Amino acid sequence: AHLLPACGAILTGTATPAGALVAGVARLVEERGAKDAELQQARAQVAQLTADCEAALALAEGSSVENARLQAELSAASAGPNPETLALLGDAQKELDHMEAALSEAAAAAAAAEAE
Repeated sequence: AHLLPACGAILTGTATPAGALVAGVARLVEERGAKDAELQQARAQVAQLTADCEAALALAEGSSVENARLQAELSAASAGPNPETLALLGDAQKELDHMEAALSEAAAAAAAAEAE
């Protein structure tokens, strides 16, 4: 029964030391709430900036990949025919020449055989 007046004084802030303590704790809780709200706002801003940066990086990467592809095509076109392709074409031409010579010889042999 003798604690009730003391508790009432603490809760209402009428007891000087306890009232100051309660008021101080209430102020700290209020400040903490404000700081938490600021922190949440800062986190939201960081998340938005991160998303914006990721989108910008994706655009830059896509653009650089496309630029690299176009540069490779331009280099290939300006370099002229591929040396390996030219070598293969040369070999194929030689083989065609040999086949043509063999056909000519066969035709001449067939004509000579008919003439006899």
